[in-house]
Amino acid sequence: MDLTEISFTRFLPKDVDLMVEYLQEKSIHNMLATLPYPYERQHAASWITFTNDRAKKYGKQTDWAIRYKGNCIGAIGLRDPYVERFHRNMIGYWLAKPFWGKGIMSFTLNQFSDFCFQELAYDRIDAHVLTNNLGSCKVLEKAGYTKEGLLRKYQKRGNQLDDLFIYAKLHPKYDK
Repeated sequence: MDLTEISFTRFLPKDVDLMVEYLQEKSIHNMLATLPYPYERQHAASWITFTNDRAKKYGKQTDWAIRYKGNCIGAIGLRDPYVERFHRNMIGYWLAKPFWGKGIMSFTLNQFSDFCFQELAYDRIDAHVLTNNLGSCKVLEKAGYTKEGLLRKYQKRGNQLDDLFIYAKLHPKYDK
């Protein structure tokens, strides 16, 4: 796969159908705390409206569609757009299952992290990952993130409390 054909842009109304198709995958749902299941058209449409409204409110895009040849195949974004007075933020992401194992997410994480460091002036980017999500752990490590610890009973999904690993990547100026 040619990774130069990967880009990230704002979400568009045309993304609804692919989002609904890809987010029916139970293995994606099981790794994301707030994703409704089954994922329906109104969920995708509401997400697109939310992300575009949030961009207008904060004056910057915080959530992006990951695209391959112009089509939405996933998402990546910042948890807290309003923390610009801080030096850090947290990312979240998902990728459609047909695109797993092709280097897309590691490539995207590198590009996105560079954007966060250079354009948004963050010094640190965090990612929280369910301890059983070994694929995401590998992706983060490949993208230069370091596992820093375990967050015990940190996330609630339904009636279940989940343990999470915390990963972080520091601005390259700290590697000196």
